[in-house]
Amino acid sequence: MIIKEITWNQIHFIWENCLWPDRQSEITPWSAMLIDGRFDNANGGYPILFIGAYDGKKLIGVNSGHQCMDGSFRSRGLYVFPEFRKRGTASLLLKTTVDRGKLLGCPFIWSYPRKSSWPAYAKCGFQLISDWATSETSELNALCKLEY
Repeated sequence: MIIKEITWNQIHFIWENCLWPDRQSEITPWSAMLIDGRFDNANGGYPILFIGAYDGKKLIGVNSGHQCMDGSFRSRGLYVFPEFRKRGTASLLLKTTVDRGKLLGCPFIWSYPRKSSWPAYAKCGFQLISDWATSETSELNALCKLEY
């Protein structure tokens, strides 16, 4: 398996059709969400990492990350196609995202994963910092954080 940077168009297609097909709000390259519950469009002023996991030439999973205006780093949009799950793909995508946050000097990385994907985050050392709650996609999500 190879992890490499991909384009916004590649990840957007997967997010729109596989990860968040019922999402009501617009899917943008970055999120204004902050770990403390506020939203700030200044998050859009930082470079964004889009990464894909490949099995040969086939894109089998994606994730993204970006620095937030509060100095943290957010992991966002983790998705692995069902037929390629349970192979460590999510862990490799998360590790690559964590490494980028470290490289940028961010003190921690955080995310808002679905309950169904929580095991991958826990395996990488993330800790839950909120209760599970229903998100706009009708999934259960919770905040989690990994301090370096």
